[in-house]
Amino acid sequence: MRIFANVLSLTVAVSVVVTAPIQKLAATHTVSNTCINGKRKPDYYKLPSDAKLNSKELVVMKAILCKAIADYNRQADTQKINLNEYGIQYETSFDKEGRKIVWINGFCKEAGLDYKNLNLQVVSVFDGGSCFFNTTINIKSGKTTPIKVNGLA
Repeated sequence: MRIFANVLSLTVAVSVVVTAPIQKLAATHTVSNTCINGKRKPDYYKLPSDAKLNSKELVVMKAILCKAIADYNRQADTQKINLNEYGIQYETSFDKEGRKIVWINGFCKEAGLDYKNLNLQVVSVFDGGSCFFNTTINIKSGKTTPIKVNGLA
């Protein structure tokens, strides 16, 4: 997991557990029917890493993220996240037991912001409010860490 000491974060304790096996999730979930209701969908950017997600795991990752965001939004008073308006960077690694863990870095796709090298460099800012969030996903268990939304200046 990445930790940026210089980023203020507001953490809302939302932890998601997806109980269905990966095969069932991959067969029954698509990004379009789990949480994307607008015309735009989030853009996903794979950051360099030694671990890779196969196509089923990628579908599962997106479904788990959508559920985590929906759960976060139900509990958040302010700083709600509309996933349709985000870019999502992800980096896959292994935990001590060899399970795939995906670090998620979400950022707003705002007009006028010109992000470069999104598959190579992590978007990192000070503050920024709900335009920037992160979490981690355990692909096998379906659990996420609490979504951390950046603070406001």
